[in-house]
Amino acid sequence: MKRIRVLSVLVFLFSLALFGFFRIKHSRIDDSIAPRISMESETIEISVEDGDEAILSGVTASDSNDGDVSDTLIVESMGQFLSPGRRNVTVAAFDSASNVAKETRQVIYTDYTSPVFSLSEPLRFPVNTSSILDYVTVTDVLDGDLTNQIKVSQSSYVDTSVADDYETVLTVTNSAGDTVKLPCTVTIYDTAVTSGAPVIELSEYLIYVSPGTKINAWDYITSVSIRGTQYTKAEDGNLYSPDMSQSLTKSDFSIKGDVDTDTEGTYEYTYKITDSMSRTGSVRLIVAVR
Repeated sequence: MKRIRVLSVLVFLFSLALFGFFRIKHSRIDDSIAPRISMESETIEISVEDGDEAILSGVTASDSNDGDVSDTLIVESMGQFLSPGRRNVTVAAFDSASNVAKETRQVIYTDYTSPVFSLSEPLRFPVNTSSILDYVTVTDVLDGDLTNQIKVSQSSYVDTSVADDYETVLTVTNSAGDTVKLPCTVTIYDTAVTSGAPVIELSEYLIYVSPGTKINAWDYITSVSIRGTQYTKAEDGNLYSPDMSQSLTKSDFSIKGDVDTDTEGTYEYTYKITDSMSRTGSVRLIVAVR
């Protein structure tokens, strides 16, 4: 009799445990309610250097069965820019039943700048050059080096087999969809024609300035080579031969360019100098106002 009673108790406990197991399992199967995501604000300002942790600052998630599930929060996707430096991101959270909640948050980068072109040399190339992008690089605060993403406008063809000045546009787009264009003049020259002509060197061949900035184009000339003699700029602003016996002043040059630094856009200064044998050397400085 005692043995039967013990057996009955064991059967009861087993049945109770089995009932509890299936009840929990059933409740989890029936759990179709996703967590709830809460935000202190729907817009957040961060640096381009910040990661997902900054984007998720002030965001929490809770679930009716699991409680606090904030530790499951992730940045699921980042949208293209709505305007430079402003984009929507999607944050997500999930519970133990694999229900997923998603919300949109707008991110504003306080220190964002669009991709920046750089030139190490002027855009001058001999006839039949293999590439007109050899001296061009692009850096971006989001993606880093974008040089291999540069495209040359298809609507302004540069015929590298014919010496001439070609107006074209270089374009690059970063991962956030910010497209930057650099209108410029590419010179293709015949070495037989330009051999021996003066060579003007500048400190920079592309500069970026803010609207309203005043520019003295003369300041960018660093040296000129004429008939084997290199003239270098001195502290007084003039250029002198190595022995200081010969000099060049601003009046020896032609510097022209319709540059309006009060208006955003891309402009060019053209520098020219002609030697005693009527050979002219020229170079361009691109000015991007933004």
